[in-house]
Amino acid sequence: RDLGWERGGHILDAMDPDCVIVRHKVAGVPKRIADVLDAPVINAGDGAHEHPTQALLDAFTIRDHIRKQRNNPDATIDGVRVEYADGFGLARPSNTTPVVVLRFEADSEAAIARIQHAFRAAIDAVWPGLALPF
Repeated sequence: RDLGWERGGHILDAMDPDCVIVRHKVAGVPKRIADVLDAPVINAGDGAHEHPTQALLDAFTIRDHIRKQRNNPDATIDGVRVEYADGFGLARPSNTTPVVVLRFEADSEAAIARIQHAFRAAIDAVWPGLALPF
């Protein structure tokens, strides 16, 4: 029996998260964590499973769930960062203006375009027709 997963789950539980998003190169890691954790675990990619941009759509779903659970229509998630092997995409509220900041970095222009396309598709799934700056 591997107690490392169980200990890690207890450490995460002590932090009292609303949820945990896990991305790991080894298949099955998110499930092993979910087996010992009380909070919901989102598989943002493990081995050949799940596409990491699914985490963005999941974050919107989590936000809606938190709003309902806490009976607070203004509850928010501070931001979402989706990691890829060759870059990342970030969506978060600005600290100074009433806008959502979208930031993308990658090893190549092609990777940035691919990541932006994935973000556009995920955002369009929950807010169709939203004008995006990319």
